[in-house]
Amino acid sequence: MLRIRQEKSSWLEDVLYDFQKIHPADTFQIMSKERLLSKIARPTSFVPQWVRRFLLNKKFFSLATSFGILFVSIFSFSVYTPQTVEASNSVYLVITNGDPIIKPLGQNWKMAQQLQELNIGDTIQTDHDDIVEIHFFDSSVTRLANNTELTITDFFKESLDEKIELKLKNGRTWNKVIQAVSNSSDFTVNTHNSSVSTKNATFDILAGTNQPTSINVVDHLIDVKILQSEANSVVAKTKVAGGYKVEVKVSSEKTVAQTAQIKPIENEYTNDWFTENKEKDKIHLDNLEKKREEKIIAAAGILPNSPLYPVKKGLEEAKNVITNPDQSTEKLEKITKKFRQAAALSAKAEYSESNVILEEFKNLFQEAKNETALKPQLEKALAEMQNDYTTVLPGTQEYKIKELLRELELQITDQPESVLIKRTAEKLFEAQDLFENGTPELAENLLVSISQNQTSILNSTGAIVAEHKKTFILQKTEELQILQALKEDVKSAESDKLASLVDTIHQNTIQEINKLTPQPKKPLKKHIVTVQKDDPKTRAQEFINKVNIYKTQRGQNNQMLSLLKKIPNNKKQIATLTEIKKLLPVEKQYLITQKILEITNK
Repeated sequence: MLRIRQEKSSWLEDVLYDFQKIHPADTFQIMSKERLLSKIARPTSFVPQWVRRFLLNKKFFSLATSFGILFVSIFSFSVYTPQTVEASNSVYLVITNGDPIIKPLGQNWKMAQQLQELNIGDTIQTDHDDIVEIHFFDSSVTRLANNTELTITDFFKESLDEKIELKLKNGRTWNKVIQAVSNSSDFTVNTHNSSVSTKNATFDILAGTNQPTSINVVDHLIDVKILQSEANSVVAKTKVAGGYKVEVKVSSEKTVAQTAQIKPIENEYTNDWFTENKEKDKIHLDNLEKKREEKIIAAAGILPNSPLYPVKKGLEEAKNVITNPDQSTEKLEKITKKFRQAAALSAKAEYSESNVILEEFKNLFQEAKNETALKPQLEKALAEMQNDYTTVLPGTQEYKIKELLRELELQITDQPESVLIKRTAEKLFEAQDLFENGTPELAENLLVSISQNQTSILNSTGAIVAEHKKTFILQKTEELQILQALKEDVKSAESDKLASLVDTIHQNTIQEINKLTPQPKKPLKKHIVTVQKDDPKTRAQEFINKVNIYKTQRGQNNQMLSLLKKIPNNKKQIATLTEIKKLLPVEKQYLITQKILEITNK
């Protein structure tokens, strides 16, 4: 043993004596004592001896250290939570293959870097063997094929509102757009003669300055605008659903049918570009699901089933005493916290605990929903909660949470009919995705739910105020096109029940449109109309006769658009258009509906 010098203070002797009681190995004892003597031995100190003895007491030191670690852990979870896991507003580049080049706004071309952050005005160019991806803050992704030049013309993110705008000069891009909660959000790709925008779709664009623009819609629905090159003005508009493609040939003042041909996608599904990107989309969605779960768990912090939860709760109560938040803020924080806890437990597959807390969250929300001062904040919080579940499909515990949020949205909104109509389109998209994933049985359950939902809409359509009718009719005409694409999916399933369900929903959608479409006033004397030579029924029959001159579907559509263009925009024509609708098959009635809306608006 080493001899301790007499001038060393008694507190150091005590420490060394206590150290012997631990009974470590002899060699370790000697080394530790030498280091202790060299590091700590000081002849004097201004700290009183009794304080030094207290601070170096092993029990006190162990307790203080444990409490310090515990406090830091709890503080980091309870105070520093949602802000650390929010999505950034950045747009960045992922190089899959080759050496692409980039031209920042106002600068020269240079080599692009892996994970390089992109800004508005940046132009990316790929060579013959380059393949790159652009990842956006909303989890959407655009992939550039070889020999492609693309410019980021605009993007921003503010709360739930998101906007992304790209300009494809030449080449090919694959665009996987993740569903946006906000109606004002948009993802747009412009070419020299067209503009494609969507909130939730997968589409492929092939474009070049001196060639037609070819747009393949892989799933969901896109809006296509036909542009006039010189003035860059919109000549015509159309919508294209998943499973169809459109080719924009010429940019001049012609109708949609003359400048854009819409037909089913056939051979494209088998080419390498399609198969590779569809596989990458699956991987992308799987990664998003993992990130979503990580984000939800991180946002919740310490969960109720953790032994540290009572301490966390005590610290939060102490923080509330110090900050003294107002009652509304405290209620909102409590509701949000309950939801985060339930979502995190569900993400960790602890479903029974999650269901208990979800019920508490639901009760708290329903108690607060009628408070006028709190309602706007609740609506925003609810939208943010829904934003984490946009890609979740039926068949999972997470989908039950998604349905609960939809139920609460219906309870808090001032326009329940609008929410119901929006939900129908959302569920039709989900049904498409389920068919794509090879789970037609789940799609069938979802279609039954949609049919029941439509019954509720049909019973309450009369409550929709006049200024909202136009929006609702447009939404319903979009649904008709989604249903048309869904019919093709159902054919592959070879199920009579599924086909019948889709047909029922199709007919209900037409009824909804007819119920919302302005109807002409009936004449006071019925016989006056019937004896007139040039009455609406006669004009409608003449219209149909002119359409039937053409035997092909394309010829009839072109003729209809040409005849509708010649009909003057006055209210007298609404009666004739209504009669024409009665004589047309259901899949062509939406063209007449759009004309009626055009007249009504003017």
